[in-house]
Parts: sequence; structure tokens; C-alpha cells
Amino acid sequence: MFVLAGAKSRKLYAIDEFNCGISRQLILSTGRFELRKFEHLPISPGPDLVKLAAPIPPPERHCFVLYSNGNYQVCWIKVGQFGTLSEIAGLAQWLHDRTEVKSILIVSSEYHLRRVAICCRSLLPESVTVSFAGVPGEVISFRERIREWMKVLVYALILRFSRSKKSMRVR
Repeated sequence: MFVLAGAKSRKLYAIDEFNCGISRQLILSTGRFELRKFEHLPISPGPDLVKLAAPIPPPERHCFVLYSNGNYQVCWIKVGQFGTLSEIAGLAQWLHDRTEVKSILIVSSEYHLRRVAICCRSLLPESVTVSFAGVPGEVISFRERIREWMKVLVYALILRFSRSKKSMRVR
């Protein structure tokens, strides 16, 4: 199970599902502004992300915290201008290094899943079955919905352009 950074409700929902045995592994994507709050999440053991992030420049402080078999591992990922795109690119790299993973459940806010799915279709290996779970009960304003639709459009254009560029280079 992979949880995108952002709303705390995403992590709380996923931790609860993980504790119920929905998944054998849990990856919590954690952005720089979430590092201090990580220790308050109801999961243990927990890394001291603030201490681990100290030598890293603030704009580069984004990590995946992987829980499996009662242990955790912290993996710092490269972030770009587009957060969701960077997270899914980081997940793609993680999956590339772990060919034994055949399926993944991605958790995010329900309104966010359309954009996440666009990124997954473009970046994740076709050999991995991807499913999505939206956090129940979240409510967003009309303004936020419009903003999200604009982001969906921008992401779709970016990913379409990057695919076109790659195919032009291959020829």
C-alpha cells in the first residue's frame, strides 16, 4: 500500500487499513512539511525524520517510510516542481528495484485520485496491477475542486508531452 503525502487523513486511513492486515507493506510518502508531524502518527516503530533530514537541504526533504514485518526503512526521493508526479516517479523507481511486487494499492484523497491515476498510467511498470482507494469522508470546497481539475489538465499535458518527446528520440 502506497500513501501519497499531504492530508494527514490519508496516512491515518492507510495505517488503520495496514493494521487490519489489508497489506503486507505500507509506504508513507512524507513531504518536508510533514516531517515534524510524523512522530505523532499511530504507528511504531517510528523513525526520527527530523534528525534524519537535518543534513538534507529543505527543498529535497521528501521520503518514503516503508513498513514491513514490524520494521521500517526510510528512502529519500528526488522531488521536482510537481509533487504528485515526483512521488509516483519515486514509486516507479522503488517498484523497478523490486520486481517481486506485482500489485499495489494507492491511497490518497478521493478528489486527488484522477491526477494520481494519470501519473500511474504513464510512469508505473505495466507488470504491476494498480488499484486506488480514496479516503472516505473528506470534503473539499468548490474552489479546491476547480483547482484540482486545472492540475489534472496540466499533468495530462506534461505527461503527454514527455511521452511524445521520448517517442521522437527513439526513432
